[in-house]
Amino acid sequence: MNIKVKKVNSELIIKLKKWYQQFTNEDNNNLRFRFEEDTFYVAKIDDEIVGILGYEDHNSFCCDFKRFVVREYRNKNIAELLLDFLIVDARINNKRAIDCTLNSHNEKGINFLTKKGFDISKGELKCYAKLNL
Repeated sequence: MNIKVKKVNSELIIKLKKWYQQFTNEDNNNLRFRFEEDTFYVAKIDDEIVGILGYEDHNSFCCDFKRFVVREYRNKNIAELLLDFLIVDARINNKRAIDCTLNSHNEKGINFLTKKGFDISKGELKCYAKLNL
């Protein structure tokens, strides 16, 4: 399986938004991407989009990142590749940190981010995850 990850340019955002709209709320866990404002990376296999990662790009931070992987491609390290790409790109661009928020009951997500080096602040309903670069 040959997976390619790349940053999405502004011309492809509309296409990416239409692609994402085909998935149900059950498929995408009600993730709300901000296609008009956020920066995106896309993962492709043989020119087919299989995952995306979006985040708010602030001067020295990559904030509130979200990931989505097509159901049949989950558990194949695509989400990890997208996050690794974000971490490398953030370091190249002298960002100081990457962060996100997730539900406190999302143990799989919390464990994944902990293994990637994120510090987790757990609340009753939400967790805040931060990786200092």
